[in-house]
Amino acid sequence: MHPRRCSVFPSHPWDDGAERREGVTLWIPHTIDGLIRSAQEKLGLSGSGLRLLGEDGARVQEVDMVHDGQKLYLVGGDDGVGQSE
Repeated sequence: MHPRRCSVFPSHPWDDGAERREGVTLWIPHTIDGLIRSAQEKLGLSGSGLRLLGEDGARVQEVDMVHDGQKLYLVGGDDGVGQSE
């Protein structure tokens, strides 16, 4: 079985084309924290409170929920939206 990968973008899934930025394709590690850290590093983002959203805007809480080839969106940190749980 080949490793799974996903694409991670540094924007919200509902941002229009003008606000979207280039993302990265990453191998999916064993933990959601590992995926967030890897995406944060590769995208050059700083801050805490980062989380991953799917295309429907739902928060991805477990790495096993991520499908091979899925688009994810790394949000949080300084945007101040939904950081409390």
